Amino acid sequence: MVKETKFAEGVDVNITGVEVETNNFNPELVNRIRFKTNKGAITWKPKVQKSKFISGLKVLSSEQMSIKELPESILKIGQIISDKGSLNMKVNYTIMEDVVDGENKVYRFITSQKTFDKWAILPETPIEEQTI
Repeated sequence: MVKETKFAEGVDVNITGVEVETNNFNPELVNRIRFKTNKGAITWKPKVQKSKFISGLKVLSSEQMSIKELPESILKIGQIISDKGSLNMKVNYTIMEDVVDGENKVYRFITSQKTFDKWAILPETPIEEQTI
């Protein structure tokens, strides 16, 4: 089967947890962030673009982001979930469907920080009082 990839835009999800997986050799570097949602896990491998000059050439590289470089919004999401247990958001991500060991698998991931920057916290829906 050919891997099928599509983009999910503006999906309402309920996030119940955020896990940050760090590098075994340098715990300051982030390997992956996993958002636990009602749609399934959405993962992101945050990278940062770095540049340096070598013999007059500008050399660009993509490197793992450090914990200190993570967007403030990730900390905010984690804090809200810690306080309230979950958070409703409108998110964008890529979906890839594949067959692994004879089973259908669905992977949800973020390809860049630009995609993550479009995520938005949904306003809380007030609970209407019910009269008995």
